[in-house]
Amino acid sequence: MSWLLLAGSFLWLTLAIVLSLKIPRWVGAGKYRVVMSLTLFPLVMALPLADELFGGWQFYRLCNKDAVVTLSPEADQVKRARQEPETRRDLQGYLIPIHTWEGQIVDADTGKVFMTTLSLFTSGGLLRRYLTGPEGQATSCHPKNYHAVQKKLNLFELLRLGEQR
Repeated sequence: MSWLLLAGSFLWLTLAIVLSLKIPRWVGAGKYRVVMSLTLFPLVMALPLADELFGGWQFYRLCNKDAVVTLSPEADQVKRARQEPETRRDLQGYLIPIHTWEGQIVDADTGKVFMTTLSLFTSGGLLRRYLTGPEGQATSCHPKNYHAVQKKLNLFELLRLGEQR
C-alpha cells in the first residue's frame, strides 16, 4: 500500500506542477503568469484534501447540532426498559458521506419510546476512503450528555429488568 501512496503522491505532484504552469497560459495571464503559477501550485496540491476539510467542517457542525439524547416527559416513571434495534439513515447534500444511527429505548410495560439517541458517523473524504478502504477509519460523534442521562435514569438496571419478562 505504501508504494501505491508514494506513486500516487508523485503523480499528483507532477500534475500539480503541470497544471500550475499551464493554467496561466490558458487564461492569458501575460506578465502575471509567474505569480499566478506560484499561487495555483499550493491550491492544486490541496485539492485532494478539500473534500476532507470542508466535509469535516460540515460533519462537526452537524455533530454539535444533531448528536443529542431526547427524553420524553415520562422518562422518570419508567420501571423496565427495552432497547429497540438501531436505525441507520444516510444524509444527503453533504460533501462527504455522513450517516446517522438512531437508537430508541422503550418502556417495556407501555411500549412507548422514552429515550432517543442520535449519533453521526463518516468515513471521510475521497482520499481517506480510498486509502483506508470501504471499512476504513470512521469518525463518529455521540451525544455529549449520554452518560449523564444513562446514570440519572439508571438505564442499565432498567434494561436488565426489561429483559427479565
